[in-house]
Amino acid sequence: MKILLIKLSSLGDLIHVFPALSDLQKHFPHVSVDWVVDESFKEVPAWHPAVRKVIPLGLRRLKKQGLFSLRSLKEFFAMLKKLRFERYDLIIDAQGLYKSAVLALLARGKRVGLAKGSSRENVAWLYQQSFPISFDQHASARVRTLFAEALAYQYDPAVLDFKLGTWSGQDSKNLVFIHATTWATKHYPEEYWRDLAVMATGRNWSVALPQVTTVDEARALMITKDLDAEVLPKMSLTALRDYLSGVRGFISVDTGLAHIAAAMGVPGLVFYGPTNPKHIGTVGQNQEHLAVQFECAPCLLRQCNHPDRVHKPTPPCYRMLAPKIVWEKFNTLLSKTMS
Repeated sequence: MKILLIKLSSLGDLIHVFPALSDLQKHFPHVSVDWVVDESFKEVPAWHPAVRKVIPLGLRRLKKQGLFSLRSLKEFFAMLKKLRFERYDLIIDAQGLYKSAVLALLARGKRVGLAKGSSRENVAWLYQQSFPISFDQHASARVRTLFAEALAYQYDPAVLDFKLGTWSGQDSKNLVFIHATTWATKHYPEEYWRDLAVMATGRNWSVALPQVTTVDEARALMITKDLDAEVLPKMSLTALRDYLSGVRGFISVDTGLAHIAAAMGVPGLVFYGPTNPKHIGTVGQNQEHLAVQFECAPCLLRQCNHPDRVHKPTPPCYRMLAPKIVWEKFNTLLSKTMS
């Protein structure tokens, strides 16, 4: 059986698909999946053994350089050729947006996806079959249910297999602070990160901070200044995955790297201010979520509009998660996961 999966982004959402692929492979051992993904995440789908081929698309880049430029048109038709290269037994749109539904329409095979009211955009009319799936469950469970409905099998919700490898850092003295994220409202205050780094290094932990952009690097350098802490060099996602698998634990904002670490069972404490961990929280062993108790949380907004946002530290909701509280909870988590 050949399946085309369309799930373009983001990093955490891609990781949420992995248990569904494991379910699929369990019920159809000889299945082969081709995965259409945004080019910035092209490494990720190949981590799962059910994936035969990765089809990276640069839709965001094409939009930036002008959709109707000669260069963009050439690239688009090259993408179209990849999509239509072969016929599939089933095309699963796990994104549920117009751009992903149109890509499914351009490919060859039976198209399935989320029913009207089950996705952010009403694209069910572009499929040949759609399935109603409640929003009131975790994103990973939603994808698992979509796969199971489309291929008529049942899965065990208690069994969660990402096939991403396992945690090997039980005896490590290394911690990772995952501080970078895309939403301004998800950022834990820099001064709080600094306090946590002081606490950790003062107790003989080695602290490392990953960075992707120059903004990430500047923040990481501020947090680690004059401390026995490391700003990691820029790495591929695969290299970061391998590094994370060997650390003792991590503290993180709501961001994609946290989902990778969680899927491998690395002990993690993750902050949730504007977002709801019930729907998009890290999933895996040894995970603890710190959701703020604040008047407007979870607001689901990328930019804070609370009247007190002008006063530091900001966002104001994270004042509920003072560094001392975080460090105590993290130490409790580490104690529970001692080798």
